[in-house]
Amino acid sequence: MLAAAKIETVPVHEERMVRTNGVELRAQAFGNPSDPALLLITGATASMKRWPEEFCTRLADAGRFVIRFDNRDTGPSTTFPPGAPGYTVRDMADDAVGVLDAYGIDRAHIAGWSMGGMITQNVAIHHPKRIRSAFLFGTTPDGSSIGSAASGSGKDSGAFAAPSPRIVQLLTYNAGVDWTDEAQAVEAWVHEDMVLTGPGDTFAADLSRDNAHVLVREARNILSHRTNHGIAVAMSYWRDRLKDIRVPTLIMHGTHDYILPLDHAKAMAAEIPGAKLVVVEGMGHVLSLDSRYWDVFARALIAHTAH
Repeated sequence: MLAAAKIETVPVHEERMVRTNGVELRAQAFGNPSDPALLLITGATASMKRWPEEFCTRLADAGRFVIRFDNRDTGPSTTFPPGAPGYTVRDMADDAVGVLDAYGIDRAHIAGWSMGGMITQNVAIHHPKRIRSAFLFGTTPDGSSIGSAASGSGKDSGAFAAPSPRIVQLLTYNAGVDWTDEAQAVEAWVHEDMVLTGPGDTFAADLSRDNAHVLVREARNILSHRTNHGIAVAMSYWRDRLKDIRVPTLIMHGTHDYILPLDHAKAMAAEIPGAKLVVVEGMGHVLSLDSRYWDVFARALIAHTAH
């Protein structure tokens, strides 16, 4: 009888609280610390668990030391008063570097979704010696432009296409949610995921609901979690520094990103030296719960971080 094949599994490290930049941030690592580091940064109002454990493990199996973490005002990380964060995306980039410090990492590949992509750009601009490559998914080169594009006012109105009307409807819907009521908050999060899903996605309501339960129950302050990131993004501007990003940069964006239309990605591709843009037909903005996109992301990330 043949012996059963041994299945190699990467170590999943215990969650830990990292103290840096005046805050505490929850973090978790996967894989061998001697492998090249890959830091995953999630978007606004999303916890580190939006990067599924299976996805992190797949990247670690490919020879990356993968770290995910909760931004400030997310999960058990440090929170600030609702509506008054007092920090910007630049501060959150400093946080990301502090996470690398906590794990003893000099330089890392960094992948960011939505607000996480904004943070990644700021790491590349303000901490160029700490980043090996950038992977920017569903993000923008100018957080301050989002509100003005939506309203048609402000110095950057017209620079980017306005978000879809469904986003305005979503914001109105969210304004009526009692986020302190767990059941109401969970259903609102599921609704939000559905609205942000593109026509090429397979919306997985059960997975969305499971994720929402985790988000609500782990949040130290759910009102800070839901409000502060948007304010921090709106106060942040760095587009005039895109020319200073000198690391290999891969941009992925969906054709049906309703909140950040495709012209955001095209601007980054044009203004970041040497950046490459991959457009995914039918994909929306949400860090997809559709497993086929995780395969797309994983293959792209593994290839992009192979150097």
